[in-house]
Amino acid sequence: MELPATHPCPAGLPTRDRARWRIRHGDHGLVFPGCPLSRRRCKSTSLLAKQSAPPCESSLMQSRTDSLNRKVLFGALFTVYLLLVLYPILRADRYNNDDLMRALWGPYIWIDNGRPLSALVMRALEFNAAQLVDISPLPQLLAIALLAWTGVLIAQRYAIRSLSLGVMIALPLGAQPFFLENISYRFDALPMALAVLFALLPITTTPLIRRHGWWLGALSLLACLCFYQPAINIFLIFVLLNIVHGQIQRISPRELLIELVSRGLQAMLAVAAYQLTVAPSIVGWVKMHSVMISSTQQLGIVRTNVVNLGAYLANAFDASWMLIFAPLAVFALLVPIVVGVRYAMSGRRERPLWLTALLLLCSGLLPLAAMACIAGPMILARDLIIVPRVFVGVGALLSAALIIMHAALDTWRRSPRWSFAVAGLWTAGMVVFANVYGNALASQKQYEDRIGARLADDLAELKTTHGLHRLLLDGSNGLSPVAAHAAERFHLIRQLINPYLQGYSFNARNFISHYTTGVEDIRWLDDSNAVAAPLLMQACKLPALLTRNNYTLRIVGDAAIVTFPADRPASCAPPLEAVP
Repeated sequence: MELPATHPCPAGLPTRDRARWRIRHGDHGLVFPGCPLSRRRCKSTSLLAKQSAPPCESSLMQSRTDSLNRKVLFGALFTVYLLLVLYPILRADRYNNDDLMRALWGPYIWIDNGRPLSALVMRALEFNAAQLVDISPLPQLLAIALLAWTGVLIAQRYAIRSLSLGVMIALPLGAQPFFLENISYRFDALPMALAVLFALLPITTTPLIRRHGWWLGALSLLACLCFYQPAINIFLIFVLLNIVHGQIQRISPRELLIELVSRGLQAMLAVAAYQLTVAPSIVGWVKMHSVMISSTQQLGIVRTNVVNLGAYLANAFDASWMLIFAPLAVFALLVPIVVGVRYAMSGRRERPLWLTALLLLCSGLLPLAAMACIAGPMILARDLIIVPRVFVGVGALLSAALIIMHAALDTWRRSPRWSFAVAGLWTAGMVVFANVYGNALASQKQYEDRIGARLADDLAELKTTHGLHRLLLDGSNGLSPVAAHAAERFHLIRQLINPYLQGYSFNARNFISHYTTGVEDIRWLDDSNAVAAPLLMQACKLPALLTRNNYTLRIVGDAAIVTFPADRPASCAPPLEAVP
């Protein structure tokens, strides 16, 4: 078949204009990764062009093309993150948990949580201010920019040439439902995104064949731990992804074992360095929940943690969504099993029988290991924290599954439509949930602002008339009607949106401080409930001084007892029914 005619570049044409010349005169193979011709003709045209063009010019053109493709993918990912994920959160304009405290008093307390690099980055972003000041949405915009660039690195590492597929494969890292809590933080979003980036740098940029690359990878993992500890699970999942990807490329078992051991040593070195240098500075709540099991007699705790984690993830969504996405998850888990079985059986004639049997066993265990990596080392904790923000590995697992599916179908010369279909459904689900979450967040913000403003006015009046100086919250204001309706279908909403006006809440004092001052929260330093319990018992005997739509207010001495919802304190015995 005759190839399309090409025209040599004029000798005096400047280098910057040669790409435009070749595009105009049909030399597609040198400029584009794909062309309007058939695949065979594209390869032939590309080969002919590379043979006729000077080597330096060919490498320059390919470099420019790759750079252009990276910029396009970065722009597409950033746009999707901004418009479909971050914008609903920004529109809600609600402080997320610790943001309440940081916006008021501005403490750099990440060091106490074992995250010194988070404090360092935010201090640099605030130009070394003595206290943090709310500069949102800048940290969140920088966070999605880092997530977008991480997606570019993933697409480059695993040769994802389709723009739309590259976006859908990388999007779960920052758009998966559990990570929405992380991206909602006005101060913490940037450090958490940096943790994701540093967790993947050893996989995407530092080669194992060079010793300095191995050490840089271990240093990157240490930085990941110093930004946000649970992000190390992303690295573990992508290590397993590399093993399956290597099986698709028919890499020898010996080389796969070497990579697995090398990556494991990287992670262990980073964890050991973190335990020696940073972990001793952890105090308070984080230290209490970071204690690991220390003997085989405590293995029952691990079993309990596994059961609780599985139940938590399974109950995050209602049955209708599980009917759609559970089969997709099962299908995605079957692909690496098929890859492993084909890999084990393909070389069974040249390998010992025991090695083939071991490879078959590993092909079945590897998906289970990847699911365990969602929790990672946290599964060994004595008192496991189960909150959405620690499940950053869910997005990594989704991305890894899509990468394996795409690579396997491409190697088996199957239609890529399956990859596009599965990735498209997951993307649609994540985008829909992000908007549901944003709307529920906005409704909750309006709901609590209205209650907080009314309560502040009542407290200000009672300070003058009754001389009160203390405040005790009992019960909870709960979710707004819109947020509660969303939580009926998306159960995860109840975990992502914490009501701030409730007893025993770390955020209650911080939320009240946004509306009024000069009133001490009794439960702030009353962990044993020694002061609160007697006050509540006295309040049970008193009629309500004020009754509002969402709360009742009683006065005991100089303390205001605010009960949510508008009812008797929760510690009161139910009233006796009238005897006929």
